[in-house]
Amino acid sequence: EKESAFAGWIPTWLESVLQLLQDERRQASSVFGPAQVPVILALVLQETFRPILPSFQSRLAVSHGNLELICNLYKSTLQFLSLAYESVAGCWLDWVENTTGAANLTESSDSTSAASARPLGGVAMYKKMVSIYKQITSPFARYQTSFSQL
Repeated sequence: EKESAFAGWIPTWLESVLQLLQDERRQASSVFGPAQVPVILALVLQETFRPILPSFQSRLAVSHGNLELICNLYKSTLQFLSLAYESVAGCWLDWVENTTGAANLTESSDSTSAASARPLGGVAMYKKMVSIYKQITSPFARYQTSFSQL
């Protein structure tokens, strides 16, 4: 029963996070300016998942024998990440296409503060998103590496 409750909760929660990203995109643009929005969205995404990842991983461990459930949760997570990427990349592209500020981009992706961060260049933004995606999908790593044993 806990497995099905968890499986039902995840898609709803992921939908809420997507809504949060959309809201943050609008608000961050007016507060920090459009150049900072992609970095802010990436940080929001990262910090939204960070506190729940241990719980997520332990719930997956409880579901260890239910391969269908794990695959469905993984599929939901990947679909979410695709939509989240579209949101972050979309606002980055919007900013680059609508400004001459692209010359002020940095290729360092280690910014942790949205207020002090310079806008990221394309490669740095991509690296930041890859790092976040690895973090978000980390609860599934055990299943990816030992798939044949499931």
